[in-house]
Amino acid sequence: MRFHKTSKGLYQPDRDIVRPGVGNMLMVNPLTGFGGGGGAAAFSVTNSGDFETSSSQSLSITSPSGNVDKWTAAFWHKRESIGFSRMFGGSSAEDYFRYFSNDKAEFKVTGANYTLLTTATYTDTSAFHHWTVVYDSGNATAGDRMRIYFDGTEVTGFDTDTNPPQNTDSTINDGNTNYIGTHASGNQHFDGLIAEFYLINNQTLTPSSFIDGTPGNPIEFATGADDTHLQFKNSGSLGENSGGAGDWTNNNAVTQSASFPP
Repeated sequence: MRFHKTSKGLYQPDRDIVRPGVGNMLMVNPLTGFGGGGGAAAFSVTNSGDFETSSSQSLSITSPSGNVDKWTAAFWHKRESIGFSRMFGGSSAEDYFRYFSNDKAEFKVTGANYTLLTTATYTDTSAFHHWTVVYDSGNATAGDRMRIYFDGTEVTGFDTDTNPPQNTDSTINDGNTNYIGTHASGNQHFDGLIAEFYLINNQTLTPSSFIDGTPGNPIEFATGADDTHLQFKNSGSLGENSGGAGDWTNNNAVTQSASFPP
């Protein structure tokens, strides 16, 4: 592979390695390999799931009985309307990640006021953005038990910042029904596109496991037996899971979209 030095002193790959027409294919970085995530393989994303709030569309699964105290969710999304909107949730109606009525992001666990509510608002409907949501209730540092990252950067400004007591169980991975695009009460449905949805059991991960910048491009993460990775590639089975946790049920006909991040 050949590289050339630009007028600004930067090294870039020669044009003959660029491969147009392959969707959202990551190119080689001379310092880190493919992507920016320390040598992750080149990865093409071609689809997303289109969730319509007017049709109460969602995905659901009877989750594996995994680690309710340690998990990471990560996904790309593009909003089509603003206001109340739940992106995923556990078997309890009080376990969820959503946009609040004022478009602040809220991560809530167990319904006992363990909540992160951002100071920032998120109202963009023109582009894909990436969330990474981490729950680690066994962490000895109380402030690190609930963490969220937007477009690769950790959110640290909160109107409410109340982490749970150590080893407090969530209802994600609890062996009961978990949701994407709504929560256990079946309302406040997400309106927009979701792509590359991961739910990783028993690991606390950072955005660099899933994206190569801020937000950069998608990176494919290697999933395990109790994990979810939804790519929305199969139009006839949008809940098809390339992870090991089983396929998700498509409720009220979530459709496939040809739009994809970034």
